[in-house]
Amino acid sequence: MPGTHNSGRPGGNPELAKYHYTTDRSEPLTENLNIKVPRSWKAVVRAEKGWPDRVRRAIAAEFELEDNPQPGAGGTGEETEEA
Repeated sequence: MPGTHNSGRPGGNPELAKYHYTTDRSEPLTENLNIKVPRSWKAVVRAEKGWPDRVRRAIAAEFELEDNPQPGAGGTGEETEEA
C-alpha cells in the first residue's frame, strides 16, 4: 500500500545517488521570488520557451548581479512557479 512502511524497498534505493538531481550552476536555485505583473505580461513571458532562464538573466542584468544561469542546466522551462 503506497505511503506506508510496507511500501517500497526496505532500506530505500541503494542507487539513489545515480538518479540524484545535479546542476552546473555555481549557486543552486533554492529560493523563490514572487512579483505582481499585469496578466498580459505573464502571458507573453510564459509563452516563450525557456522563460525562467530569460527572466533570471534580465534580473541579473538589471541589478548587475553575477549572471550564471546555464541554458538547460537544471531547468526545463516548465516550472510551475508564478513569475
